[in-house]
Amino acid sequence: MKNFFIFGTSFFLFLNASSAGAQTCQSDELKEKCKMVTFTMAAAEGGGTGTMIRFIAEKFSQAGIPNKVEALPAGNGFPATRKMKDNTNPCNIFVGSNSNISLNALNPAFQPKIDIQTHFEPVSLVTTTPFVLACNKDNETDFKPQNAKELLQGVRTKSLTMGTAGVGSVSHLVVAQLKAALNPNWEKDRIADQNVPYSGSTPAQLALASGQVVCLAESPVTIGTAVKSKPDKMFLVGSTHDGLAKVNGIPVMPLNKIDDQLKNFVFKPYIGVLATKGAGAAHKSLFEKFIKCAVTGAEFKEKFESFGYPMTDGSAQALGRLLDEYKEGGRINSMLDIAAKMDKMITAGGVTPSRAGTK
Repeated sequence: MKNFFIFGTSFFLFLNASSAGAQTCQSDELKEKCKMVTFTMAAAEGGGTGTMIRFIAEKFSQAGIPNKVEALPAGNGFPATRKMKDNTNPCNIFVGSNSNISLNALNPAFQPKIDIQTHFEPVSLVTTTPFVLACNKDNETDFKPQNAKELLQGVRTKSLTMGTAGVGSVSHLVVAQLKAALNPNWEKDRIADQNVPYSGSTPAQLALASGQVVCLAESPVTIGTAVKSKPDKMFLVGSTHDGLAKVNGIPVMPLNKIDDQLKNFVFKPYIGVLATKGAGAAHKSLFEKFIKCAVTGAEFKEKFESFGYPMTDGSAQALGRLLDEYKEGGRINSMLDIAAKMDKMITAGGVTPSRAGTK
């Protein structure tokens, strides 16, 4: 029996079904095998992950394959990952809320421990996505950086109040990784950044816009929503190799042009589809072929590429390579360890993580 698992970072976008360049994907075999395809999301309706899945689901509908989308919001995708691991419905497509589900699944705090590469196999890479760090120059904390250089100096020497979409979320791990890259002695110097976890990216956006936090790391579309109300109060920095020039007209400064220590800094989440291991190869190949059709056409490019989401070949091999990169050299465990140590240090100092640094 085959189960499919989709995971990705959150972003917000409205789709136009009548867009030029629309293509129809067909699979008579899938139509015969799956009388109903269910998209189970570890995310709320109306969010970015749901938008991407609605695009793919639309292609199933155009092919005459009945489908439905059910929202199952859960803590950074782990409960949903666990459910998918045990699910035996061959036509259930699982949708994760964040592209770091593979990271959370390895966190020893979550039991039973789930290793993506042990329990799942790649089916299709939908896209990768850059991450942007947006900062409010007029925030309510004690540190108010006015540009990227001031921010990075502060990250290196101070304990900053950073908003995240939740403990263990991509935005949490980006901030932790940035701190460790700029100051390898952060633990000795006791300058852990304060993670202020919100229940998803939407309240974190509001916290950034209202100045409750210094910065927020998120996808470019999500950041675009956050900075739209106060573009003159925001500045943006991005990962070295993203090639993203602007978000809502605000320039994105590449980290490698600010600090030599960040010349190789990369954090690029991905959106992909996986199948539960042990499933038949025929089912897997059918889903891979269909999803490749959906994500490699002109319509996908028109709707998503301008927002910083590059085209991929939609293959299982491409997703497999990314999974290997995340696991290589203990990268996953290293990022989780850094984030956990920072939160532990802050809590040990008598500060409540969800309140520190806010007014």
